[in-house]
Amino acid sequence: MHSESWVLALQAGLLIMPFAVGSIFGASQSDKLSNRYGRLALNAGLALVTGGLFVVFLILAYVHPVDLNRWYFLPPLFAGGVGSGMFIAPNARFIVSTVHREDAGAASGVLGTAQRIGSAVGIAVIGSVLFGTLHVQEGPNAVANAFAQSAPEAMAVSVVFAFVAFLLSFALPKYTPQHGAPQTMDVVPDV
Repeated sequence: MHSESWVLALQAGLLIMPFAVGSIFGASQSDKLSNRYGRLALNAGLALVTGGLFVVFLILAYVHPVDLNRWYFLPPLFAGGVGSGMFIAPNARFIVSTVHREDAGAASGVLGTAQRIGSAVGIAVIGSVLFGTLHVQEGPNAVANAFAQSAPEAMAVSVVFAFVAFLLSFALPKYTPQHGAPQTMDVVPDV
């Protein structure tokens, strides 16, 4: 069993790889999209994340575990990854643009801290739902069957979190100053 654990870890990594590849693609296009479409690009990114996670929830909830195939997950995870990349990269610029220039450093620090706390709380809540609803009973494939029952519930919480983030994204400003755009600076005359 111990010698097979690396195979399981590799399979798990390969299963979620479409999300990572999608994130790279989305992030590579995010600056161009956010400069052109403003907040709408961020809204679209979060809509892709929410939709992708919702499709994963549907797969987990309605496809019998024996029939699950990693190919079912490729399109929704890739789409969710693209959306994640579209949102995460320009998000800080949109949030920091809502504060005065002299407060931008503090706002960036608060944003980074909030993101870390939000990630920790999200992982804790989703993990609690997954393992709190996990009831392993006797029989063949008991652990796999228990996870098959709990995974849709945990994924539903992920979908709710993503949807709330989507709704909150409408509070961001519609546009921010473009990269490289001239900005007015206070000039102090030489005395």
